[in-house]
Amino acid sequence: MESEMPYEFRPAINKRFIRFFYDLWCSLGNLGKHFKLHVIQSAGIRDGDTILDIGCGTGVLLREVSKKYKNLELVGVDPDKEVLDIARIRLEKSGVKATLYSEYAENLSLVSNSVDVVISTLCFHHMPNDIKQQASREIYRVLKPSGTVVVADFGPGRKSPYWFEKKEYMEGNQKGLIPIFLKEAGFRNVNEVGKHFPGVSIIKGQK
Repeated sequence: MESEMPYEFRPAINKRFIRFFYDLWCSLGNLGKHFKLHVIQSAGIRDGDTILDIGCGTGVLLREVSKKYKNLELVGVDPDKEVLDIARIRLEKSGVKATLYSEYAENLSLVSNSVDVVISTLCFHHMPNDIKQQASREIYRVLKPSGTVVVADFGPGRKSPYWFEKKEYMEGNQKGLIPIFLKEAGFRNVNEVGKHFPGVSIIKGQK
C-alpha cells in the first residue's frame, strides 16, 4: 500500500548507496540496537500484542521485539521504499513475519482500534508540525482502547546530531510539541518515561 508524498520528505539517509550502511551509522551515533531495546522496554508489550512500528526503517526494532515476545503480529510502515526493501530482507533472514507498508504516519491504511502498541523512533522530526498533529490523531485512531503509544525522538532544546535534517521540521520537537500533540489527539498519561543520548526523549501515552 502506498500514499502520495504530501510534503517534502527526506529519508533518514538521503543518499542511495549510504542506505546500506544506515544501521552502522545509527550504531555509531548510539541510535542502533541498544537504543531500540531501550524503547521496547518502555512500551509495556505483552505476548500476543499487535505492534505497529511507524518509521520502521531497516526493521531493527521489529526484529528485536520479535526476540523478546511471543505470538506478536508485527506491522511496519515507512515512506522510503528502498529502506523497506532492506527491512524485508533482514526480517526474512531472521525468520520474522511482519507486514510492511510504504505509507505515511498521517495516513495509515490500518483499520481503527486494531493495534495494541504503536512505537515510533526518530520519525516525528521528519514531519512539519501540522503533519505531526495528523500523525498523532492517526495513531490514536488505529490503537485499541487502552492501547499504548511510544514516541522516541529528539526533545526540547536537543538538536539532531545529523547535519542533513530539515531545520523547520526539528523545531517542533525542540519546542516540546510532541507530547502536546499527543494530548490534543486524546491520549492520557502522556509523560517522558526515559531519555537516550544523544538528546532523545521517550514519550509514552495511553488511549
